[in-house]
Amino acid sequence: MNEPLTENNFVRLAKALMDKHQIPYEQALGRLTALRLHIVCNQESLNLAAYQAALLTTVNCGGRSFLGGVHVCLPNNMPILLPWPGTTTLGKAVLELGGKLEGAEGDFDATVVLGPGTRFSPKAIRVLCDGWRGGVQPADVETIVFVPGEDFALGGVLAGGLAVECAFANACGLAKHLPDQPTGMSLWRPDLNWLDEKSSGPRLSSLPKRLWFIGLGHLGQAYLWSLGLLPYHSPSNAGFMLQDFDRVARANWVAGLICREQDAGEYKTRVVARWLEARGFNTTITERPYDEHTVRTGEEPFVALCGVDAAAARRLLENAGFDLVVECGVGSSMADFDRLKLHTFPGTSKKAADVWPAAQDVIQLREPSPLIVEALKDQEDCGVLASTLENKAVSASFVGAAAGAMAVGEVLRALHGGCRCELLHVHLRALQNRGLALHGNGYKAEMARTGFVSSDLPGPRVRLDGFYVPSQYTLMEAAS
Repeated sequence: MNEPLTENNFVRLAKALMDKHQIPYEQALGRLTALRLHIVCNQESLNLAAYQAALLTTVNCGGRSFLGGVHVCLPNNMPILLPWPGTTTLGKAVLELGGKLEGAEGDFDATVVLGPGTRFSPKAIRVLCDGWRGGVQPADVETIVFVPGEDFALGGVLAGGLAVECAFANACGLAKHLPDQPTGMSLWRPDLNWLDEKSSGPRLSSLPKRLWFIGLGHLGQAYLWSLGLLPYHSPSNAGFMLQDFDRVARANWVAGLICREQDAGEYKTRVVARWLEARGFNTTITERPYDEHTVRTGEEPFVALCGVDAAAARRLLENAGFDLVVECGVGSSMADFDRLKLHTFPGTSKKAADVWPAAQDVIQLREPSPLIVEALKDQEDCGVLASTLENKAVSASFVGAAAGAMAVGEVLRALHGGCRCELLHVHLRALQNRGLALHGNGYKAEMARTGFVSSDLPGPRVRLDGFYVPSQYTLMEAAS
C-alpha cells in the first residue's frame, strides 16, 4: 500500500472479501480494483425513463464496487429523459458518473443487460423495470413477458441496485447469486408478486414538496439519489431540510451515491445541497446531531426520512413532531450487509422507543481479526485503530440504491393513497422471501401538511415496438 491504512481510507467493501475468503486487506482491495462491469443496453428500452434510471444507477453503483471500470454499450446521442443538469444526452451523464463508453479488451467479471431481447451469456443479468417495479432475471433464457406500466425513475433505481448486487456478489464469490428465475419487487404493492398486474401502480401525479433528511451518509444519499431523478415539474417549488454533522471521508465514496473522492473533508450537508441545488431544488442545512432537542417548527417539513444507525437517535424519531417518518437500516457484516429493515412512524403498532430500547445503546465490540492486525503491523499504536476498523460496517452503494428506492417509494405511496408498511424486512439475496407488516388503514392524511407539487410526466402514451412509451419521448428520440 502507498499510504498507511486509516479509518478515513479503509474501503469497507474490501472487508467483506477479507471475511469471506480470509485474505489480507491488500489482496482484497486488489481484487476490487481489478473488477470490471459490462453494461449492454436495449435501445428501445432506453426510450423509457425507468430504464435510463436503471442505467445511471448501475453505472453509479458499479463504479463504486467494480473498481476496474464500468464499460457501457450505448447508442450515440441518446436523449436523456431524466433531470440531469448540464447535458441533453444520456452518454454524457454516463461519463459524468465515471462510466466508459468505449469498448474494452478481455473478459468482464459481470454483464448487465438492460431491457428485454435476445438471449445473452450465462453469466449475464437482465434488468426489467417500470416506474413502480424493478427486477432481474437470467439473461441466457427467454425474457419473461413484462409490459411496462407507468414510467418514471424509481423502479429503475431499484432494478439497477439489484443488478449490481447480484453481479458483485457473484463476481467476488460472496454468494452464488446469479438469479435462476425472475426476481423483483413492486414499490406500489410490496406485498404482491412484482409480475402481478395489480402491482404496476397508478400514474405518478404528485411529488413531495418538503422533506426532512436525517443523516446524509450511505442511506441518506441513496434517498436523495432516487428523489433527484423524479420528474418534478418545477423543482424550485420543492425544498429539503438536510441534517448531518459529519464530514465526508475519502472512503465514503464507495458506499455513497452522491459524494465523490474529491469531496473528502467537506460537510456532507454542503456536498448534498450542492447536488440538489444544481437540479433546481431549495435546501436548508443543519449541521448538528438529531437528538432530544430537535423539534420541527413553523413551515419546516412534516415528513422525515431517517438514515442514521444509532439506536439513541432512532428512539427519538416520534418526538420531533413529524406526521410521518420513514426509517431504514441495513446490516453490517459480510453475511447481512445487504439485509434491510424499513419502519414507519408514528401511529403504528410499535413505537420507535420499543423498537430501539435503551439497552441497544450498548454496542458489543468485536476483537480485531488477525487479518486486520496484519494490515496494521507496520504502524505504531495500532491497537485502537485495529478495533475501529474491525467494527466498521460493510456498506455498499448498491444496497443503498435499493433501500433508497424502497424508502422513497413509501413516501410516494403515501402521496397516492397506497398501502402503508409498518415494517418491511428484505434480504436482497432472497428478495422473494421478504417479510412485511401492513398498516390496516393504509395512508390517509399523513402527507397533507407537508404538501405536494406536480410531476412532469407526459400524458398520452403510444405503442412502440412492444413498449408503451409516452409520446413526447418518441418525438425526442426521432428528433435526435
